[in-house]
Amino acid sequence: GSTSQLEPAGLAEHHASDTATLQVLHGHLRIRLNDRVVELAAGQLLPLERGLPHDVEAIAESAFVLVLARSAA
Repeated sequence: GSTSQLEPAGLAEHHASDTATLQVLHGHLRIRLNDRVVELAAGQLLPLERGLPHDVEAIAESAFVLVLARSAA
């Protein structure tokens, strides 16, 4: 996995290349998905399906871990 830190800002819409889980370490994130908006605080998790378009907005200074689950070929 990888750890990312965001000051109040965000990541533009992109697609998960693999199945992923996002865990907020501290702060507050807003994730926009196709059909809903999810707000996550420290300690919360959000699973993301492969290919799912989403964007990430840091509502406050935040850090999160993104764990990718690659399937065996």
